[in-house]
Amino acid sequence: MNNISVHHNTILCMYTDDTAILSRNNSPKGRGRSLNRHLLELEDWYSTWKIAQNVSKTEDFFFSRNNKIEPDIYLANNKPSWSWSTKYFGVT
Repeated sequence: MNNISVHHNTILCMYTDDTAILSRNNSPKGRGRSLNRHLLELEDWYSTWKIAQNVSKTEDFFFSRNNKIEPDIYLANNKPSWSWSTKYFGVT
């Protein structure tokens, strides 16, 4: 775990086999760029360590007070579905 990719504009939250990546930016394009860049590096890291990603369980969740534009996020060349609510560690 010591060599997993980290970025200054995203936050990586991991517990056992669950991973969440958070991005904070005033611009939807900025959020999308940050998340996609980090996801690409994580894909390489997972591949190196032979860890399978379950893209079908992946959700995008968007918090905003002002902006309704959701950035395009890609994981393993797939665009995960956007969700209005999600469950993380049993909390919805």
